[in-house]
Amino acid sequence: MNSSMIGSDQIIYLIEYLGRLSAGYEFLQLTKYQSKLEKRLANVKKANKKTIIWAALCLLGVSSKNWAEVSGDWVYVPNYSAYYRSNNTTIPTNGALILRYQGTNKEVTTPATLGGQVVVAIGNPYYGYRNFDSAFDGAITKVSLSTNIVEIQSAAFKDCPLLTNMILPERVSSIYVKSFYMCSGLKSINLSKVTEIYYNAFSGCTNLSEINLSSIINLWQDAFSDCTGRTIVTGK
Repeated sequence: MNSSMIGSDQIIYLIEYLGRLSAGYEFLQLTKYQSKLEKRLANVKKANKKTIIWAALCLLGVSSKNWAEVSGDWVYVPNYSAYYRSNNTTIPTNGALILRYQGTNKEVTTPATLGGQVVVAIGNPYYGYRNFDSAFDGAITKVSLSTNIVEIQSAAFKDCPLLTNMILPERVSSIYVKSFYMCSGLKSINLSKVTEIYYNAFSGCTNLSEINLSSIINLWQDAFSDCTGRTIVTGK
């Protein structure tokens, strides 16, 4: 193989590695983890390594300014750009995104700030690149969300069957892929102000008995698949 080329297996490894990094599994800066890629990128010219790394970062939608960090029991991404909808206008808001709770409590309240930044989102916006875990352990029974959260990102509460109800903050307008996937114990959640729900967001939530979608604009395919007990209330 030409020394300037990179194989598909190396690309896959690189993207998965960076995905794990961005999701908070490893907390290393670019200069610290580059050496870990040397064996996998052995056939790539040294001058091209940094270019390849940054290209993968661009594919993942992350930058050197939003590496995952840790504060107490919380893994988070600083400088995250979240969006919410108000009066048919999409409004950006920047702050911290919670990726993972590492504590052992079964009932938790998300912090209002992390690293001096307001917490604006929870979940994994890089979910599509690897089957990452939920932000919470499956034993969690109650999560109280801080009031400035506007996005429930992918896989936020995935596979948390002991959650029975969820109160969303006022400005949450988007619920992303598999956010509450297989939360089979979930009985109630306030969705009346949510405008967009992505695919499989509530798949397998077999105990949802009533869902108010009075503000919905975009309802993706299979958002509520296998929710056998649901009653959907639509209209304003």
